[in-house]
Amino acid sequence: MSTFTLLRRAASLLALPAVLVACSDRNPAGAAQAPPLPRAPSAATLLDPDGYIRLDPQGRTIAPGGSISLSVWVVDSAGAETPPSATLLTWASSDTTVATVSTGGTVTGIANGTATITATDGLRSGSSTVTVATLDQTAPALTRLVISPRTLNAGDSVGFSVGASDAGTGVRAVQVQITSPSGSSTPFCTSYAPASGTPAAGTYACKLRVPPGAQAGTWKVALVTITDHAGRMTQLTTDDLIARAIATTMTVADATPDATAPALNGFSISPTAITAGDSATVTFTVADAGTGVATARATIYHAASNRSYSCAASAPATGTLNNGTFQCRIVTSAGAANGSWSVNSVQVTDRTGNNASFTAAGLSARGFTSSVTLSGGSNDTGKPALDTFAISPASVTRADSVTFTVGASDPGSGVALMLVEIRSPISSELLACQSAAPASGTRASGTFVCSARFGAGAPAGTWTLYDLQIVDTAGNQRSYLAGDLQGFGLSTTLTVTP
Repeated sequence: MSTFTLLRRAASLLALPAVLVACSDRNPAGAAQAPPLPRAPSAATLLDPDGYIRLDPQGRTIAPGGSISLSVWVVDSAGAETPPSATLLTWASSDTTVATVSTGGTVTGIANGTATITATDGLRSGSSTVTVATLDQTAPALTRLVISPRTLNAGDSVGFSVGASDAGTGVRAVQVQITSPSGSSTPFCTSYAPASGTPAAGTYACKLRVPPGAQAGTWKVALVTITDHAGRMTQLTTDDLIARAIATTMTVADATPDATAPALNGFSISPTAITAGDSATVTFTVADAGTGVATARATIYHAASNRSYSCAASAPATGTLNNGTFQCRIVTSAGAANGSWSVNSVQVTDRTGNNASFTAAGLSARGFTSSVTLSGGSNDTGKPALDTFAISPASVTRADSVTFTVGASDPGSGVALMLVEIRSPISSELLACQSAAPASGTRASGTFVCSARFGAGAPAGTWTLYDLQIVDTAGNQRSYLAGDLQGFGLSTTLTVTP
């Protein structure tokens, strides 16, 4: 698969490593160092004392005659966002022959080109770059679908070969979803790069596994979804495929259906009193007579700080998948809040997908551990700050990597993670990388570096910073958009050439 990966916004930053592409924490030789911000040396943050205006969204592309509405927020020096008074805002476009903006912040495309939209209240300002371009209006097309094998056992894999074409921006992704005879199971697989041919006309291959213990009988392709780089989509249902004389079914044999959730026979956390920054061992005793246990997961939660820590186990420490003891470690941060943390969720899932969930009350009723106590934490509630930012090089080919250098500081619990996302010039596709350790300095004040590599399917043109996230070890987070950094004279774009 191409290293160019499409990202959807993750619910949790710490869950992103599963989808990030070509990431590195090392500072490559020759990488440009981030220029210092144009501020007094004592400043610990990008934010001016009066704050600044944030416009959202950033870096969007619209067609001539199309429009987009910009939302406005005032961000203070602590990172808090409040809506400004609309009557005090003044809007302007850097090029009204390309795009105009109304007094309410609605941007309308006039002709192909790029314009910077600015909002100011007389004290603060913010901007967003809008590109006007003739967009691809043609949806991608399905040219063929082949299922192999057509007969399989539960637990086996089935492959799909999908012919897809798009003469405009090219095919971005192909997804095939199948459904069981009863409709209760709907696994799917996705391909982001052609196995042969090109994004304009190619063959995409993906494979998925029918779960062990799955229902026997006739399974069918429920939906084929093809999207292009402009965001246009073609979806074909079972009936659509049949109308094209395309085979949609496969037979699953030799299955022993498993419809019973695993049983939680024991649960404990040791120790139940820990120092913030330390860890505790979670032990699950789980039985599943059917397909066996797939995962056991626990989450502790502190309501006042709205923070949580989780861990999961997928292999037994003792016993078997059908009757065993599973263990994992919940690791807390030094900035965690002191006090009682409830075990607000325990979930055990088997390999068919059946699951059982338990709350703190349910665990307590069964005599299991339902809370832990943390002490010695810093109760860090301050957000980390951005000190420097640079993109290098400013122009790359699709075969190259781009490096992001970020200076960040957090005098409380220290910076835990830096994440950079950049947006494609023609759609909502994102390329991202992250760093979880400083390349130089310390977590209290250091330089974080990461790199990401484009792939053969990456759209050429100007890519723009979509989001820069900095998270400290206590979970406090600060986000910066392209317009935030542009207001301080920092570059937020790079050019990708074929």
